[in-house]
Amino acid sequence: MNRRRAIGVGAGSGWALTGAAGGRPSAASELKVSVVLPGLYGLDGTLAHPPTLRNAGYGLRFVVVVENVSPAAVYVWAEGNSEGHGTLSFEVAAGRAASTVRRVEKEWSKNVVRLERLAPGGLHARVVAYDPPAGAPREWEGWPFGAKDSRVEVTLRAVFEQAKAGAGGKVMPWAGRVVSPEYKVTLLNA
Repeated sequence: MNRRRAIGVGAGSGWALTGAAGGRPSAASELKVSVVLPGLYGLDGTLAHPPTLRNAGYGLRFVVVVENVSPAAVYVWAEGNSEGHGTLSFEVAAGRAASTVRRVEKEWSKNVVRLERLAPGGLHARVVAYDPPAGAPREWEGWPFGAKDSRVEVTLRAVFEQAKAGAGGKVMPWAGRVVSPEYKVTLLNA
């Protein structure tokens, strides 16, 4: 269990927003999160194949981009340690059913906690390997793929969230929650 799970961050659901205090912009306005899910278009500009996530065992993935939209540098937890491992999740809705997709928890035999600096306008990319190759362990849990050979139309939103950290270093990691716009996606269980 990592520190974030132990203190209960991300255990609840809802739409928490970080408000402005003392004239400082809210934490949510410092970062922007986007999901890169390309659709395929014909030469006439019509959508030929909408964005689709396939559960096929081919090692498929997509990218989530976190952008610093503030005028100052922002520090986010690097992904390859216990602090950054669970900072990205997804809210998936299919009709009235909703679920949360999260990284599978992992034990850290070697855990070098570190930050990444995002300069103003800087980008932080996370590769989401949602479809592991046959025989490889799953990195994500909770994708609501339907039965074999089914297609499920869903609305997907990426959530990037970091808890407030103790003052243990010279720089303070960004703390807050930002949510991407909604994306219409097809989940195909191939």
